Amino acid sequence: INDAEIKLKEAQEAFDNGLFNEASYHAYTGMVIGAKALLLAVDVACNTQAAILSDFDQHLVAEHGFQVPGGSIEQLALQIKMTKPTQAFAHQFIRQLVDFLDAVRSFRSKQVEQDLLAADKLVVDNYYKA
Repeated sequence: INDAEIKLKEAQEAFDNGLFNEASYHAYTGMVIGAKALLLAVDVACNTQAAILSDFDQHLVAEHGFQVPGGSIEQLALQIKMTKPTQAFAHQFIRQLVDFLDAVRSFRSKQVEQDLLAADKLVVDNYYKA
């Protein structure tokens, strides 16, 4: 989740510098990284970006009731392929990443609180590098 937050900061910095294409790409990458973080938290192995997005909708949305702003992480993230990276799009896309990461943090916090054994599921950045 921390890596996804880094991508959010990079997206915001690129946006502030007028680099809307780069800002949109960082926002997309942040969505993929955030999705991967929760897939790992529910013990779903994941590799490619396409599989991460598909698996997220299958496992987190369908099986665990995760609420993606817009209904599907795949549809949300893949807007980048269908939309020109204008200032308006980059702003909206970054805002959607913020909302998604808020939901990711909330889901993970509840998961840790509800699972007394969750301590072994915490991903410590000294031991795990994606």
